[in-house]
Amino acid sequence: MDHKVDHSFTFKIVIGMAAGILIGLLLRWIPIPSGLRAFLIDDVFRVGGAIFLNIIRMMVVPIVLVSLICGGSSLGDLKRFGRVGGKTLLLYLLTTVIAITIALFIAALFHIGSHLNLSVTDQMVTKRPPSISEVIINLFPDNPFKALSQGIMLQVIVFALLFGAALSAIGEQGKKLLEIINSVNDVLMKLITMIMRTAPYGVFCLLAALFANMGLKVVGDLAMYFGIVLLVLFIQMFGVYSLF
Repeated sequence: MDHKVDHSFTFKIVIGMAAGILIGLLLRWIPIPSGLRAFLIDDVFRVGGAIFLNIIRMMVVPIVLVSLICGGSSLGDLKRFGRVGGKTLLLYLLTTVIAITIALFIAALFHIGSHLNLSVTDQMVTKRPPSISEVIINLFPDNPFKALSQGIMLQVIVFALLFGAALSAIGEQGKKLLEIINSVNDVLMKLITMIMRTAPYGVFCLLAALFANMGLKVVGDLAMYFGIVLLVLFIQMFGVYSLF
């Protein structure tokens, strides 16, 4: 039953993509009043796509925070948390470095973005990359609420794991709060399911606005981009992660 639902959802996404491309191209090619075209592109499709992206971004920090608090609480004592947390952080940093290296290599190999004419303005200032010590220090938030509001994910992860471990360490006193957090996690998962039901419409709006503005010239760039993204993901998933 679940397989059929997933199949149906994938089909709806594909239909949304195809319809978005078609409507976008029709808006570009068919002579209609400029006011109507601007209304459909800017006030309907662009707004719909932006809302879809925003509600997805809206869920990232709460889900990471709550799920990792639940995960941190399941680690038990702080010694175990330190061991698991240290290994997790090391593995995360190592796989991230490998992923970045692969992405840069593939981008250089296929000359991604070489056809773009990007001029450097005087306002652009090259920033010094942070040192290793600064990176480690910045893992730990001086203000967790600032990290949450600005979406600084590594700091959110560290805070959530520490909070979960401390919640587990206080024993019975933390069980009621942990039950509430687990319930919040269930609510967030349900909310994600509800949001994803709107994905075909969100994808439709995004592609309709994109193709109405850019036309077919965007197809080649998108195809190249998605193909390379899939290649890098395949290498990372089945090559790098299989080593660990």
